[in-house]
Amino acid sequence: MVRNASTVGDRAVVIGGSMAGLLTARVLADFFNKVTILERDSFPIEAPEPRKGIPQCRQLHILLTRGKQIMEELFPGLEAELLDAGAAVLDMGGDVEWLNPFGWGIRFPSGFQALSFSRYILDWLIYRRLSKIDNIEIIEASYVKGLLASEDRTRVTGVTVRRRGIENPEQIYQEELPAQLVIDASGYSSQAPKWLEAIGY
Repeated sequence: MVRNASTVGDRAVVIGGSMAGLLTARVLADFFNKVTILERDSFPIEAPEPRKGIPQCRQLHILLTRGKQIMEELFPGLEAELLDAGAAVLDMGGDVEWLNPFGWGIRFPSGFQALSFSRYILDWLIYRRLSKIDNIEIIEASYVKGLLASEDRTRVTGVTVRRRGIENPEQIYQEELPAQLVIDASGYSSQAPKWLEAIGY
């Protein structure tokens, strides 16, 4: 990782360990001293496994060329890891059948390639990469309860989070995490409207 010479702030918080959240955290790591990902689930450690928070994880996914290029820039060698994990290379014109309002499309070698794999494999590989970046912190089994705001309510200044204790998982406690930037990547279950209403928006 190459840290940007112009640091934006001390901490950024990313709510949700979705694909959007994981990739966002990787980008922010170049600009903040610390990036904290707050995720309700627990990530698998030894091998890729489905996660409750990603109901579509067992479905076949396709990574198109531009997405593959961007991920490879963020995580050099990721494509090779996907192939080693069993991803298939598809020609989007010759290997994929397209159904449109006029019937099935004609198959032909297009030269446009994509990778096909199960979603949870990609999640696991990216999680492994992020866990090795020194300024990224991943807090699992954590639930954001609200936003912190400045006295004049013009800025969001962090989050209130409920989480399990590290040494004693049975202990649940609540704490405030100050941040210069808060990203909500929690998807369809986002509570952002309620959080914003609670601080006066």
